[in-house]
Amino acid sequence: MPKAHTEIEGSPTSVHLPCQTNATRLADRNLQGFISVSFQIPRIQSPAGYSFWTNTAYRAPLIFSGISCLAGNLVLCVSYDTKLLPLLYLARLVTGVGAQPFLD
Repeated sequence: MPKAHTEIEGSPTSVHLPCQTNATRLADRNLQGFISVSFQIPRIQSPAGYSFWTNTAYRAPLIFSGISCLAGNLVLCVSYDTKLLPLLYLARLVTGVGAQPFLD
């Protein structure tokens, strides 16, 4: 008589999951923090350039901001598919340049 399975085959259990040490958990937290900050750095620095640029024209900075947000999100999609961290950082930086609340 076959044994009854209480789990779905292929489902992860605590036996199948790799053991994480405190060092790997700390490294994961640091990486998550660096990824989060990589969006805020250009967002803090670029308003000075946008403020000088909007003194002469308002339409061009608005279009550039929209295009850079779109390009950053497209690179973010590519980095998700390829699992490359440098592309993820680049995507966050480009999106941060375009994400200016005073232009919206």
